[in-house]
Amino acid sequence: AKKVYTHTTAAALRAKECVMTAATAIKENADDILADAKKINEDRAVAAEEIEDSSDKASEE
Repeated sequence: AKKVYTHTTAAALRAKECVMTAATAIKENADDILADAKKINEDRAVAAEEIEDSSDKASEE
């Protein structure tokens, strides 16, 4: 019985390692997506400011 428990524990450890590897990959991809999304929003905010500034200048003239 001890041998069965040992092999079962070894299989569980291998499964845990596989799951942790997948979780790490998912987290890294999610971090990349979040960083890209923040950059897009920053770029859009800058573009909106430029449009607002140019429309303010046009209305002053």
